[in-house]
Amino acid sequence: MKYQLSVLLSLLAVLAAQPLAHADTKMSLDQVMQLAAHNPESQTAQARADGAEAAAKIERRMALFPTVSLAAGATLRDREFTLATPMGNLPVGDTFFMEARLRISQPLFDATRLFHTSEAAKHEATAARHLSKRKSEELASSAAQLYFDILAMDALRDANDSFIASLQSRLAEVQGMVRAERVIGADELRVALALQNAEQLALTLREEQKLAKRSLGRLVGDDDAVQPTGLGGEFLDVESDADVSQRGDLLALRAQTKAARKRLSGVRSELLPSVVLNGDAVFTEAGPQAENTFLQGSINLVWVPFAGGTRSARKDIHRAEIAALQSQYEHARRGATLQVEAGKTALVIAEGQLAVAAKAVAQSQEAARISRERYASGRELVGDVLDAEALLRDSLAKLGIATIDRRRAQLTLRISKGSL
Repeated sequence: MKYQLSVLLSLLAVLAAQPLAHADTKMSLDQVMQLAAHNPESQTAQARADGAEAAAKIERRMALFPTVSLAAGATLRDREFTLATPMGNLPVGDTFFMEARLRISQPLFDATRLFHTSEAAKHEATAARHLSKRKSEELASSAAQLYFDILAMDALRDANDSFIASLQSRLAEVQGMVRAERVIGADELRVALALQNAEQLALTLREEQKLAKRSLGRLVGDDDAVQPTGLGGEFLDVESDADVSQRGDLLALRAQTKAARKRLSGVRSELLPSVVLNGDAVFTEAGPQAENTFLQGSINLVWVPFAGGTRSARKDIHRAEIAALQSQYEHARRGATLQVEAGKTALVIAEGQLAVAAKAVAQSQEAARISRERYASGRELVGDVLDAEALLRDSLAKLGIATIDRRRAQLTLRISKGSL
């Protein structure tokens, strides 16, 4: 008894040490799309948009808010300065002295930064936010497409499993008929070969689906495989128009073009002077004055009429950027419109395939039944029965896939319009 107890405890210890197999995480289509829209890749795009908005705030604040600076230093001269007078030379400073200055600078007018570069930075931040939103939509769409792929594999597996069950039943029937010498042994071999092929297809689908589930888990930010729970509701608000103006990537290109135009006009505005108000609190030991601490204020006008010939080159850069963005926008707009048309076509085809597949299932079920009865009565070959069974399997699979493809086409149409 003690020996049996020790063996049982040892087995329990070994089992406890084994890693537990993770069950697939079940998720609906909505859950998958929401999680994918906020996965690490999407968060990266959102962080870039946050950074662009912070940069726009910096440009605006530098044009409006004051800056405070503190400077201090010690100076050592190689000689003592003197002032020549009729009474002789008088010293006017030490060879070693210290100075300190606290300055508050308030920009009063900086046209380039206030009206152009800060506005350009704001448009660039808007573009980054649109790109972030579009990235989230694309990630959600990619996860949904993979979700549909897994469901399509489920449809194929279900149809193939029914085919395997039918072949197993057929094989047992044929084996009995062979023993009764009602049919030849070649019929048994043909059914057995068809069964082996179907079982191999089941293995292939199972392994491919495992990989797809792990890939879906990665898209939603999960370490485990994800098992779809069902097709979910339809996208009922699919519109028929081809308006793509609200797509995030197109909105981003328009915002980037506005930013480039602002930077171009900013180069021109550099010909205007800037005005800065400075207030200083000064401590100095330089000079013979009795007061070494004082306050002073100044208004400074800075004008740069010539900047080394760089302004014309910078204008050319911004003009080229504007032209490139405009061409990119037109190309992207045409591509988006074509995607919408392709989505409409796919939806029409999917709806037609669904209607045809539903009729095909009923017809193939009847054909398989008739073929089995004719074979049992010796009026049909086993190959005809196998063909009828295979046709039924394909019809069932096509019906499931057509249902999924209809939902896939609806999603594709929405993502192509930017209305996901």
